Amino acid sequence: MSVLIKGGIHCFTREIVDVLIRGGKMVKIAPELPDKADKIINAAGKILYPAFANMHTHAGMTLFRGYADDMPLMEWLEKKIWPIEYTFTEEDVYAGTRLAILEMIKTGTTLFNDMYWHFDAGWQAVEEMGVRAVLSAVMIDMFDEKRQKDNEKRTREIFDRYLRKNDRIQLALGPHAIYTVSEAGLRFAAEMAAEYDAYIHIHLSETLHEVEESLKKHGKRPPEYLDGLGLLTDKSFLAHLVWLNYGDMDLLAERNCIGVSSPVSNMKLSVGGVMPMMELMTRGMRITLGTDGAASNNNLDMVDEMKTAALLQKWRNDSAATPDAAEILGITTEGFRILGIPVGKLEEGDTADLILLKQHPIITPLHNPISNLVYAASGTLVDTTICNGKVLMENGYVPGEEDIISAAEKTVRRLFKG
Repeated sequence: MSVLIKGGIHCFTREIVDVLIRGGKMVKIAPELPDKADKIINAAGKILYPAFANMHTHAGMTLFRGYADDMPLMEWLEKKIWPIEYTFTEEDVYAGTRLAILEMIKTGTTLFNDMYWHFDAGWQAVEEMGVRAVLSAVMIDMFDEKRQKDNEKRTREIFDRYLRKNDRIQLALGPHAIYTVSEAGLRFAAEMAAEYDAYIHIHLSETLHEVEESLKKHGKRPPEYLDGLGLLTDKSFLAHLVWLNYGDMDLLAERNCIGVSSPVSNMKLSVGGVMPMMELMTRGMRITLGTDGAASNNNLDMVDEMKTAALLQKWRNDSAATPDAAEILGITTEGFRILGIPVGKLEEGDTADLILLKQHPIITPLHNPISNLVYAASGTLVDTTICNGKVLMENGYVPGEEDIISAAEKTVRRLFKG
């Protein structure tokens, strides 16, 4: 199916252009293209941006939004989150993941990197709703050998069933963290990732307590401990990376790992620090951005996350200039490039993952579309979302969104009735 976007403002060039999409690619970008396409979108007065990549999520946790706020991280996990998660069914996670994907589509995200329970449900939701994802089944064994073996069996079954089944979905290994996964479980994740050339998705150095316990238990800081188990590679997505020293940073950069900053979640859970983003980037490390789950953020709006990331890093660096808005937008589309998907420049030949923002007083005047996006806008201004050339939302509406919201609300009423 071909799509023609007419008269949009290109966010990088500021020119008014038409965009012809065919075969999932932007095949032509120029003013006043002929009106020949299966679908024509009137973009007059709207601004064309690349879509966003949310590289650290727990999508099914939308069901927890607003349920357990204003609590320390471990108390939040142990007393509020894990007891309810233990009761989740496939149907529950399916409802929560669909709600998460709906929110991401409506706020401009077409790729997310997820770690959660009930893998089949997450896969079904992604496949049906037309977005991209890197999906990992969370591995938590709490140092119990039987649970660890169960994780191995379940993970292998997932790869046997789903590997290369859908071009929009990649599989990853999802060991939760060094404080929830045994050494045997972590070694298994490293070995299987190497076997399948798959990505790894893990929380790392999120709190000072995690670092102190690692030193006490292993005699090593968390990155050094993971490196000894083979988990630091060029396919390792490392979420948070707040409590790092210079040696940690040098090691992560040497291994060419991928950092994922989640500033809103880190601030809300008061982890006591800030990812040293610029120091890592100076060392050549690839940095991406993610919201974390809706239980700790409390939204999946990458526009909101961009502003917080920019301001927090400026404060940390004592620099009004670093990072600038263009750098933050680049970080927010970096996930596509890491996966080999050419999204982010809005050039001919690029993959057609893009969005249109409607004009609004909050982003008027349009001196700088990139600055307006990062510092002034919100994801609620997204009017149109396109993934791989397919229109997922137009005029702010996703087909079937009422049913998705209703199903999630029904699920929450049953799960949290007590």
